[in-house]
Amino acid sequence: MFVIFGTTSRKIEEEKGYFVCPQCQVLRPYVLASMQTWFTLFFIPLFPVGEKNNRHVECKECSTTFYPRVLDFNRYTVDGQILGEESQVTT
Repeated sequence: MFVIFGTTSRKIEEEKGYFVCPQCQVLRPYVLASMQTWFTLFFIPLFPVGEKNNRHVECKECSTTFYPRVLDFNRYTVDGQILGEESQVTT
């Protein structure tokens, strides 16, 4: 009987939202993700091994990846609204 084991890497999505993509130059959806190594048995991932690494931000439109610091000055919420924007009531 053969036992086939090994490791594989999978992308783990940590956060979603909107940001101004440096490549597209407009408001786009993004995913903050990292890579995780998994132990496999018969090609089935069973449990994570080690730490998450290669944390990156990926634009969902152009698929360009950026360092997470691109989100440092992000002013948009998950639904694309500007943070701190107050609705003006006219009377």
